[in-house]
Amino acid sequence: MNAPGEGTVYFDAKKNVWFAKVPIGKNQRGNTSYRKRSAPNRREAEKTRRRLIAERESSDKVVSPIVKMSNFQEFALAHLGGEARNEVREITLRGYLYLLEKYVFPEFGAKKLDELNSQEISAFLVRLRTKVSASQTNHVRAAMSRIFQSALSHQLISDNPIRRTKRMRRKEDDKTTCQEPWSLDECKKAMDVAAGTEMDLFIHLAILTGARLGEMLGLKWKDINFEERTLTIRRTLVELRGARGEGGVRGSPSFGPPKTPKSVRTLTFGKQLHDAFLRHQTAQEALRANAGDTWAETDCVFTTASGSSVWPSNFSAKFRKFLKDNGLRHQNPHAIRHAFACNSLTLGIDLPSISRGLGHTSLDITFSIYAAELTDLQNRATEGLAAWFESSADN
Repeated sequence: MNAPGEGTVYFDAKKNVWFAKVPIGKNQRGNTSYRKRSAPNRREAEKTRRRLIAERESSDKVVSPIVKMSNFQEFALAHLGGEARNEVREITLRGYLYLLEKYVFPEFGAKKLDELNSQEISAFLVRLRTKVSASQTNHVRAAMSRIFQSALSHQLISDNPIRRTKRMRRKEDDKTTCQEPWSLDECKKAMDVAAGTEMDLFIHLAILTGARLGEMLGLKWKDINFEERTLTIRRTLVELRGARGEGGVRGSPSFGPPKTPKSVRTLTFGKQLHDAFLRHQTAQEALRANAGDTWAETDCVFTTASGSSVWPSNFSAKFRKFLKDNGLRHQNPHAIRHAFACNSLTLGIDLPSISRGLGHTSLDITFSIYAAELTDLQNRATEGLAAWFESSADN
């Protein structure tokens, strides 16, 4: 039993994951607020609990200068540049900063935190929705909510006004970037066309594992076990650049942990992917020989001609060109992830196995994303059963 204020660790049987939880103060109702993070096992949860305590004590030391900052922009910049770095991924942090600088600071930056109310924020979000998508508006709303929640934790305000605003919904006439995933036949055609090309391994990996783009580009050869035919996803390659870079300066691809603890996973693969790995390895050896002394040894599976990590955006551009040149229906890399899930469901693979393969935190997430496909399969099952019993009755 830990001493009061030192938090606890516990196992959530429903989510099948360990959690560390420590108190961080009181909310406006006088109830204790907690900071919580997941961990793969009890030992790591204990380490996480100690880190959370250290972060809490570190943030307590910087409360004084934060308290002096009265307007929204000053506090937001202090929060995102300080305590938030211990709470969210760097790419998420820069996304928040980009949205706040582009949309929110011009509107509310100079206003005091306690002057902002839900009515004017709601009116702002409604106006913003006429210019950008519902998804983008909701991202702006989420960024603002994080700032207000931090101010609430520091007792600079008595309420988070974002809680009384509404999320935006997509309209029927809105443009969408959603794409119909490739069918099994389209996937087979793509793999056949890709064999022996620059996109050979990527196409096979995406279709046969459903891994995220950053996870695939973050693979290293030490993650591949050819004897057991397994690959382990341990990291992701993220791109930080442009307005989302430090001071607006273009950054560089960097490795980070996968999206969630459950995203760290080991996947088995069959002969097709095994052969694609071998072809890719041969092609990379040729690149290494051509580069000579200029080759940068990174152990990365996917590299540039000089051996360094690839830019995800550059890779996506090459992928789009490959599809166009070979007459394949356009898909972004993430849509192929959906093709993996939908085609797996079509083949009768159970949802828990698909969820684990995708690296989702919980089965509920997988179910919510693919509810429509599951409903269609359910209807096919009931119709099939009904048809069988009807034909049986006729006999």
